[in-house]
Amino acid sequence: MKQTLIILQLFLSASLNSFAENDKQAELENQVHLLKTEIKTLKQSQQNNSSKTKILLQTVDAQAKSVDSLRLELSNIKDELEQSSSNIKKDINATNENLNSTEKAMKSAINTKSVYAGLVGLLALILSVVIFVIHKKKAYQSALDFESVDKQIASLKDEQQKLQENIVVSNDKLISAIEKQAVAVQSQSRNEEVDHSLALAVANELTRIQQNLNFMDPTVKGVSQLKNRAKAIWTTLNSKQYEIPDLIGKVYHEGDNIIATMELNEDLEEGTNRIKRVIKPQVSYNGKLIQTAEIVVEYNE
Repeated sequence: MKQTLIILQLFLSASLNSFAENDKQAELENQVHLLKTEIKTLKQSQQNNSSKTKILLQTVDAQAKSVDSLRLELSNIKDELEQSSSNIKKDINATNENLNSTEKAMKSAINTKSVYAGLVGLLALILSVVIFVIHKKKAYQSALDFESVDKQIASLKDEQQKLQENIVVSNDKLISAIEKQAVAVQSQSRNEEVDHSLALAVANELTRIQQNLNFMDPTVKGVSQLKNRAKAIWTTLNSKQYEIPDLIGKVYHEGDNIIATMELNEDLEEGTNRIKRVIKPQVSYNGKLIQTAEIVVEYNE
């Protein structure tokens, strides 16, 4: 009878432990579902902000090209003005020489002819001054146009700054959601059968966010803090035996176990290539590859 009671007690204890494990598993699955929904919403917001950033950057590039063109035009006008000033000085000197010659030749002439010579010299001088003033006015107008373009560029930079700050806020929310997922990954027991889906979702999202942050101005408020938080999440994954190498800037070799999209870049040195962007990171667990990297490689033949 005593043995029967002991067996019954052990059976009840095992059943209670099983129910507790099932409740814990259900709670984790519910948490993962909620986090995935939140990330999907934030991801859509991030894509919209990225599109706005791309349009703004294109506008800034166009304005920059316009400024370069105006600067070149202003430089040409300046050269023309200097040339015109030089020509005017030569004309004035030539006119003065002619006046001197005329004065010497007409010393014996009557007073009326002397007056005419003086009028001719005065008219030549007035004409020279008028030409000089016209060229000065053109140069001043060009300077005003250049100042207007500078103001437009400053305004665009302010808009870009505000947009980047909005992107930082959006990425902050995404990082917060990923941090929760990383905590869920860290809480997985070593004795349980490992489900890599959550860890891969964290790695994929974190890679995309980190690349966006690398393209942003580091002086924008919040960028450096987000980079530090992302680094902490990578450390958490590494502590759970996940290995995610940094592929940006590395050389791609044909035959690597990587899915690569090639893009021609004639600015690179001939015969070279480098990994430009990572779409999905390479992920290994306990030394075993569990996700193949998807990358974009720029090259020059």
